[in-house]
Amino acid sequence: PMNGLELIEIVRQSLPTLPIAMLTAFSSDDTKAKASAMGVRAYLSKPFSRDELMRTINAAVGTDSPAQ
Repeated sequence: PMNGLELIEIVRQSLPTLPIAMLTAFSSDDTKAKASAMGVRAYLSKPFSRDELMRTINAAVGTDSPAQ
């Protein structure tokens, strides 16, 4: 099985400027740092509300400030 960071590596090869928001159930500072280094624009840990999800998506596409 592939994890999210591995998927991002593959996506970046063919779509290097694609805005990416990462949603995870297994959040850690290390994962967040790796995602940021890979160009992930927004990062959200489960559980989250609909409003948090919308803010994160907006942050990833540049229409809002980044979600924390």
